[in-house]
Amino acid sequence: MFYSKKFKEFKNINHCFFSRKGGFSKGIYRSLNCGQGSKDNKKNVNKNLSLILKKMKINEKRLSLMHQT
Repeated sequence: MFYSKKFKEFKNINHCFFSRKGGFSKGIYRSLNCGQGSKDNKKNVNKNLSLILKKMKINEKRLSLMHQT
């Protein structure tokens, strides 16, 4: 996981960026795919999201994701 120095200045923002490394997705999505709009297996996406939540130590309701195009 990667962190922005600029975001770290804000104590009320818990953030991270992550790469494709790790995760449960297979095939063409083999990675830490958290794309809910992708055609990846939804169980794998949810397992990947759970991994992120655990590492960030946050509740699912507090998670905001971007939609990459």
